[in-house]
Amino acid sequence: MATQTFEIEGMNCASCASTVENEANKIEGINKASVNLATEKLTVDYTSQLDVEELARVIDKSGYQMVTHDASTQTFSVEGMTCASCAQTVQDTVAKLEGVERAQVNLATEKLSVDYNPSVMGPQDIESAIEKAGYSAELERQNDGIASVERQHDKREGRYQVMFKRFVISALFFVPLFVFSMGHMFGMPVPEIVDSAANPLNYALLQLLMTTPIVMVSWEYFEQGFKTLFRGHPNMNSLIALGTMAAYVYSIGATIGIGMGNVELAHDLYYETTGMILTLHTLGLYLEERSKGQMSQAIEKLVDLAPKQARIVV
Repeated sequence: MATQTFEIEGMNCASCASTVENEANKIEGINKASVNLATEKLTVDYTSQLDVEELARVIDKSGYQMVTHDASTQTFSVEGMTCASCAQTVQDTVAKLEGVERAQVNLATEKLSVDYNPSVMGPQDIESAIEKAGYSAELERQNDGIASVERQHDKREGRYQVMFKRFVISALFFVPLFVFSMGHMFGMPVPEIVDSAANPLNYALLQLLMTTPIVMVSWEYFEQGFKTLFRGHPNMNSLIALGTMAAYVYSIGATIGIGMGNVELAHDLYYETTGMILTLHTLGLYLEERSKGQMSQAIEKLVDLAPKQARIVV
């Protein structure tokens, strides 16, 4: 739901305010209209698109005048951005929409600020465009500061926990994968049953079994990476998805070749490459989410230092 405020001229009593409020509430698309007589402001909540010209005509027929502004400013929370390329993609996608005058993305706070003409488009159009680009966006409600901060904190905490669990699972499989695949290079003993020379097929199958869980828990990177790639907006996840999937699929093909008797392919397996890249990528995202959470907490503590009351001495 979007909110926009207009200045109303000509109101001088509670009856005037009630008239403006009632007339505005009759317009299709407006969920709620409320008037503050003291500030001479009309606040309108709407879901899709607001016909500002129609609203102005209705107010004018009621005997009052609405001071219209060309643009409305809204802020959206954007999820799925992992790099500067993601932020630029979201910003460019929204900036190209008809009716948008300005779009600016802050990657650190994962916020999108948009100035647009509400008579041409609405928040749902912006959210839909961002979703088509491979990300998700949610309009931040005005006058909901504390609740918005709490929701943002809960989302970040949930994301933090997901990344931590994903990293733990990936690390549990990657460490033995690395030992079995690369241990012989460091003189580490490897059981004969999974030795690349004595039992190349077992050697390959064991790595496949250890790599597949890492790929499964990291599937979000592939889903988001290929989606943005196919839509012409590749990002860091696209690079991760292409590199690791190429190594994974090639290694599966080599494993099949080993099973068919071509044992030389045991030296051409890249399962550990897939596991290492995905695990380290998850670790990086986990550390990023943790640092963002610490930054948010520091800002909240700083805000809490502000005095709750102020005394004006005249």
